[in-house]
Amino acid sequence: MPTYQLKWHERLLVSLAVLLLRVLGSTWRVREEGRVDLGPKRRPKPPVLFAFWHEAILATAWHHRGSGVSVMISSSRDGELIAKLAERLGLRSTRGSSTRGGREAAGEMIRALQDGENCAITPDGPRGPRRRVQPGVVVIPRQGGRAVVPIAFSAERCWRFKSWDRFMVPQPFSRCRFVYGEPVVLKPGRKATEDLPRVQEAMDHAMEAAERPFEEGPSRQG
Repeated sequence: MPTYQLKWHERLLVSLAVLLLRVLGSTWRVREEGRVDLGPKRRPKPPVLFAFWHEAILATAWHHRGSGVSVMISSSRDGELIAKLAERLGLRSTRGSSTRGGREAAGEMIRALQDGENCAITPDGPRGPRRRVQPGVVVIPRQGGRAVVPIAFSAERCWRFKSWDRFMVPQPFSRCRFVYGEPVVLKPGRKATEDLPRVQEAMDHAMEAAERPFEEGPSRQG
């Protein structure tokens, strides 16, 4: 899979981004809920395919730094920047997406799952629709013989980009919440169209649990 060679100023940008993320991320007040025993930090065995929305890449990569999870990242110039950032945080990258190099990347992730590595995917990436799962989230784990574990993230206060995914950056000292959903076990032989609604429902349920406390207001948060 061909990748872009970053120019010197782009490499500098990655270094600055890592530094800023370390400073900003150290202020976030993170709480984990749900199936925390299946979170990337616990490195579950047998391995699983983690699924989280594209908008939460930054916070999710930071919180799970050093976990060694292999993340599928778009084989574009922007993807190259994200891949280098992820690698600096102790994550691995598999290059490809539903629109470019997807078959090769999916094959790599299937082999990684079979070899005992935990992997991750943004099931609505790289172009959306936002928070709608795509077939790869069921094809990869089913062929790899693994389950999908939803990861939902929300922040009390955050900046939002004007992008298709409404990319989010939690503000300093914001309360943040990760919710790890129940694993979705996929059985071989079933069509992707049969399993997609199950994964979508699990992702939606985890996201609702992550966002609800902040929507209810400070007086009702634990």
